[in-house]
Amino acid sequence: MKNNRDRLIKYKDTILIANSNQRRLYFLEKLKPNTSIYNVPISLNFSGEVNEDFLEDSINIIISRHDVLRTSFTMIGRNIVQIIHPQKDANLSIVDYEKNKDNYQINDFISKITHSIFDLKKGPLYKFYLLKLPNKEKKLFIVLHHIITDGWSNNILINELIKVYNSKVNNSHLELPKLNKTYSEILEVQNSNINNNIYKIKYWKENLKYLDDNYAYLPYDYNNYVNNDLNPAGDNIKLMISKTQFFKIKEICNTEKITINTFMFALLNALLYIISFKREILVGIVVSGRNNMEVENHMGSFINSLPIRTVLKNSLTFLDALKIVKTNIEEAIEHQEIPFEKIVEELKPTRIYNHNPLFQIMYSFNEYNTSNLKINENPVQVKIHRTKTAKFDLNFDFEIIDNKIVGNIEYNSNLYTKNRILYLKDLFNQLLELVTDNLDLQLSSLHNLIPKNLYSQQSNSNTNKKVEKGSSNFIGPRDNIEIEVQKIWSEILDENVISVHTNFFEMGGNSLLVLHMINKIYNKLNIEIPVVELLENPTIESISTYLKKMMGIEEKENLKSLVVLKERGNRHPIFLVHSNGGFLVLYTSLVRSMAKDQPIYGFQLSKLDDMQTLEEIASDYIKELLEINPSGPYILIGFSAGGILAFEMSKQLNQLGKKVEFLGLLDTYPISYDFNADKSTLIREFIEQRFNLKKDELDIINNLSEEEQYSYILELGKKNNFFTPDQGIDRVKHILKSFIKINLALKEYKITPIQNEIIFFKAIDEGDDPSMYWEELTKKNIQIIKVPGDHHSMIKPPNVDKLIKILIETIDKNII
Repeated sequence: MKNNRDRLIKYKDTILIANSNQRRLYFLEKLKPNTSIYNVPISLNFSGEVNEDFLEDSINIIISRHDVLRTSFTMIGRNIVQIIHPQKDANLSIVDYEKNKDNYQINDFISKITHSIFDLKKGPLYKFYLLKLPNKEKKLFIVLHHIITDGWSNNILINELIKVYNSKVNNSHLELPKLNKTYSEILEVQNSNINNNIYKIKYWKENLKYLDDNYAYLPYDYNNYVNNDLNPAGDNIKLMISKTQFFKIKEICNTEKITINTFMFALLNALLYIISFKREILVGIVVSGRNNMEVENHMGSFINSLPIRTVLKNSLTFLDALKIVKTNIEEAIEHQEIPFEKIVEELKPTRIYNHNPLFQIMYSFNEYNTSNLKINENPVQVKIHRTKTAKFDLNFDFEIIDNKIVGNIEYNSNLYTKNRILYLKDLFNQLLELVTDNLDLQLSSLHNLIPKNLYSQQSNSNTNKKVEKGSSNFIGPRDNIEIEVQKIWSEILDENVISVHTNFFEMGGNSLLVLHMINKIYNKLNIEIPVVELLENPTIESISTYLKKMMGIEEKENLKSLVVLKERGNRHPIFLVHSNGGFLVLYTSLVRSMAKDQPIYGFQLSKLDDMQTLEEIASDYIKELLEINPSGPYILIGFSAGGILAFEMSKQLNQLGKKVEFLGLLDTYPISYDFNADKSTLIREFIEQRFNLKKDELDIINNLSEEEQYSYILELGKKNNFFTPDQGIDRVKHILKSFIKINLALKEYKITPIQNEIIFFKAIDEGDDPSMYWEELTKKNIQIIKVPGDHHSMIKPPNVDKLIKILIETIDKNII
């Protein structure tokens, strides 16, 4: 091949933030690495001679002209970036099958290169092959990764490549459309526009705010299939539209002043309406993302997916539906600058890792004019090849190619049989024939097209399963791995109070932050986690379990009592002590509302299988306290029964010669515990405190065995959102163990005076005044400070803000 190349532009490495579609594709690639699902295979078929040198030269001129063809992708910090590399000649691979008439061997090779695996980090993200076939036929086969191309870009590539090649063959002047802006400038503008279009974001939030899962879909043939495959098996069925119908469609579109795209989309919505009997229809559409002329001639992956919500009813005609759909599409295109991921981020729908959020039915429309494409005066036939995978439940793809409409239905073959899709295709054609003959046909009459037994073997279940919110029980990290993971989460999510059971995505996590977290975990623990593991294990507890398994660390429950709630800050740390539940959930509002520069730690109950006295529990806590803060100052705060434990910790620190600068008791009663309580009494008390039950409902517990009691509590907890739907008996046992252990320890505890000042915070709405009891339990002073609220509301909004203000002022006065 020739070494001297025509070069239009030369570049140095340039680093750009990837656009929204590229970020989505990068994430999907990480989710399922080494896959070809997002390959775009294109073939140009022609006959006659070809100058291989000229063709390779032409390819390299196009690569030099379009920056995106020279990009690779990686992560820097929390940003997915693309790196534009200097020109490096591409090699055109020549594969000679001229004497080989074995079509099976040829098709096998095409299948192999169609499923080529690209390395997004290294690049290049393209492959070019020239296949020499029998009878002087040629096939230029191009495989691109979707992250650098889209339907519009495919057109640019094909047209410009043929123009460049013909100009070389004919030694004629080459004139390609001018690129007024660089690819870098276009990307910078697109990325900066996202957050500036506040009113456009508002449109999507308003348009989709009442969404639920009760929208139109085609009932499944395989209802018991659980879709755990990220690249489910798929198949395609062609949907051909006759020339007669095409001209009818064009005539209707001219009369009604709509596009063919709008007509076909309205037809799909009508089809979904009549087969589902549901008024709400939600379908994703693909838009070009090229809403200004400066982008029109650039290759790139600029497309965006938009959720189009359409509401139909029986009294409407198809013409009414056309007008509704036209308005919906026009409004969506007017607001298309908002990336799909941004819409999802604002709406916060249920996320399931192997499902597209918002919609499972996709629609796309493209128009190609290949009639003028020729190489050496020989016509070129263009074909976009399809893979045997399904990105959605259903994907309707329509193309106008040289005045013909060619449709394709891609479907998830794990959900639908081929016969079902063939039926759908026939129904589509029947519907098309009816509405093109009579636009005033009422939608109610179209239900007659559906046979009565269509639903007889199918349920109305949808795969959009609800994911319930996490349990309200705060449990902090209990071992070193959970502590490290919590620190990473806190930094990424900018949220300090994170329970080990909290779902990452419910805290605002998204696909980009997942990738950022993978990098952070790798840098800290030297373990690279596949994206799918983070999606399947979205809590600190579950991902830490995975990490410990990978590191060969044996699982041990509750290794740590001391929990880091807020690590950053230059103030003296506050240590919170759990109440009689054993966990720190009661302090959630207090910690979240505390200033960012205030470090906070908490103690939660550990060693649940060992019965301990309160003195032994306090002793364990002090050992952990001294490990991280050997010289003080010591600021201990306990709410309710937590004040008694803080009191005992203060006494033991004094005995060790340590000064406790601040002992704060938040409405703690020292003598209100049932000293006759046994395990069964405590279980009843646990239920009574947490669930609003009538006496007869509460009395049920008395007649149940221990295992039956656990089941009853689990049932109550799920009804009251205390337990999540996926939690079982083990979770109940864990919480009850903690509750029983601390309360039995409180029952046996004998309070004696301490050599420490007590600062008592009294809830002003409480009738009783427990502060007088504490006056007898300190040999030093007691400060009594009144705060708004009653025993329960004093540590919750809005009272908690006042409590924090008073608390910090008091700490500052007592610690110089």
